[in-house]
Amino acid sequence: MKRKLLTDQQIAALEAGAPGMSEVPGVSLDAPEAPTPLEPSAAPADPETPEAPATPEAPATPEASAGAADSLNDYLKSELRAAQASVVELTSKLDQTTAKLGEMEATQPALMKVVADACNSRRVALGQSRTDLSNLSASSLLQDYAAVDNEFKKQFPVGAVTEPRVEEPAAGAKSVQSQARLAAVKIK
Repeated sequence: MKRKLLTDQQIAALEAGAPGMSEVPGVSLDAPEAPTPLEPSAAPADPETPEAPATPEAPATPEASAGAADSLNDYLKSELRAAQASVVELTSKLDQTTAKLGEMEATQPALMKVVADACNSRRVALGQSRTDLSNLSASSLLQDYAAVDNEFKKQFPVGAVTEPRVEEPAAGAKSVQSQARLAAVKIK
């Protein structure tokens, strides 16, 4: 996890005991950790020179720590407002998505019935028998429709003119119309 370094004002506020700041996740008061050497050194580089003691920082004045605490408080409030705005926006998007999903779930069975009826109608036009498509999933039904539709379009191209089948009467047989004419003209 990446650790954030605090500004001098935020550190002063923490040292002054700003309420609620003792355990901020992802924040460290320490400087970044130095990498550990592969081999520990046996002795300091110059044993004659004593190391200089670290100078302690001057204690913060109460006014400075109060100002730092206020600025830290303002920063945290702005971060909280931004997070709350993000939550509100995401909740709104979730509500919209849920409404769309409910609408889709409500209309899907009716649309599946329309596709199944269209598929069966095309099958009948192709001379095939009707099949029960009620137990298919939506994706399977669409695949079945696509296959039947391709076959239908091959056999019945758009814009093609089909000629009606006219059955020629057998030799010596009279059509129904000619028999009706003869009956009307018959002499009594």
